[in-house]
Amino acid sequence: MGQNWRYSKGIWNRLSIPKHRFILWLALKQRLMTRERLAKMGITECTDCCLCGVDTETHEHLFFECGFSRRCLIQLHLWLGVRRHDFSLYQHMTWLLRSHETGSFHRKVIMTSVAALVYQVWRARNDALWNNKVPSIQSAVQQIKFNVKHRINQVYKNMTPMEHRWFDLL
Repeated sequence: MGQNWRYSKGIWNRLSIPKHRFILWLALKQRLMTRERLAKMGITECTDCCLCGVDTETHEHLFFECGFSRRCLIQLHLWLGVRRHDFSLYQHMTWLLRSHETGSFHRKVIMTSVAALVYQVWRARNDALWNNKVPSIQSAVQQIKFNVKHRINQVYKNMTPMEHRWFDLL
């Protein structure tokens, strides 16, 4: 079993939308077709990030060195009350799975948000690549918030009153 199996609890969190889980899994396994991977296969010569154009589009860059994804991550952290902003995707998953400073429900909401963020960044990257459109940070974050709140309201029925109050304030 590879190193990424330690993240399986965070990836396959039932509160996450299935397509978000799948893209998160591919990102952690570094199997998304980034421009760097496509260049190595001889499919493209351009390796610039579609979202920022500043650096080579790798998994590490997209999640969360790129200015676009980093600003989205910071906005989500503010929304969720997370005080750290110094994460790669791997650091983020490790911190969440080891964190004892938040309750289980709170941690699951954060994991669901990370999966939604990775999916949204990949979707924004594809929109930039194929349609020459980069969404605003605000619209990307709003979409993530909507997806997270809607999904959790659909599948999580056993919230304690304290969890319910915290979630309603989001």
